[in-house]
Amino acid sequence: MPMFDPLRDVCGLCETLPSTPTGEHVYPKWFLGDLDASHRPLFPWTNNGVPLIRERDQKPLHPPKRVRVFFPACRPCNSAMNTNIEEPAKAAIRRLQSQGWSGSATASEWQAIGVWFAKTLLLSLHPSARYSLELVDQKWDRHLPWQPPVSWLSADPIAIPDDVSVYLHRVDLAQNPTLAAPRRYYVPAIADPDNPGERQIAALTKSTDGIGVSLLVHPGWAMDNPMVGDSEAIDALRGGVSRDLAAFPPFGPGSIGWLATSAQLKQRNKLGALEPWKLTTNLFAPLLERNDLASWWQFQV
Repeated sequence: MPMFDPLRDVCGLCETLPSTPTGEHVYPKWFLGDLDASHRPLFPWTNNGVPLIRERDQKPLHPPKRVRVFFPACRPCNSAMNTNIEEPAKAAIRRLQSQGWSGSATASEWQAIGVWFAKTLLLSLHPSARYSLELVDQKWDRHLPWQPPVSWLSADPIAIPDDVSVYLHRVDLAQNPTLAAPRRYYVPAIADPDNPGERQIAALTKSTDGIGVSLLVHPGWAMDNPMVGDSEAIDALRGGVSRDLAAFPPFGPGSIGWLATSAQLKQRNKLGALEPWKLTTNLFAPLLERNDLASWWQFQV
């Protein structure tokens, strides 16, 4: 069904040409089809922990298939993303996903997967994204203080920005009590206190059985995720090694959290392993959430 009007909606990538009626499928049909074929979405939709209620029958919103997400994109930008992002990652994603995200992948495969996840999560963060279910689309908060960097996604060739990172960890939705302890990492709410509107820090974590994905946008800061050094996560964009995610310790869904704080941090050049001098304000704010990769689960500032 048409989500965008080519006479009104401009491509969110080049910001020049009109969008096609459906734009970009943020989660491609093959990816959602594979998930839907494996099992029904496990959890109903919630908004800050409160179930979304269908008006027609006053029941929690728990559709039998994953919600589709669309982003306004013109044909050239859509084609570039398909050639440079989707096709390089597709075979590895389908292979690993069919095995519960078990099995070894090469460094180049993990990087292709990481770029694909960066594309998927950045576009889902963008205020121009649209959801196929009206209730979800209405409840999603589009009032971000900034727009995620997305123009690089349609470049040819792709150049991964230094301030974008993707980390992958092992997830077990059963939430077995023997799983690794939850982790919370502090990040600054803004990169430059003197220019808060331009240099926002953002983090987004999503998970499904077998894998959890953390996307961080950290302008002006280097990224030092302690989970990578402890063999608990893969630095997908810059890891440079062949790894099997199944060999990593499993975490329950929601165990990994990136908490934005307005407190001054001890260092100004690294994220992840930092502790604030004093935690004055915790800006951690989950929005629409469901413990399933093809749904919305956001940690943002």
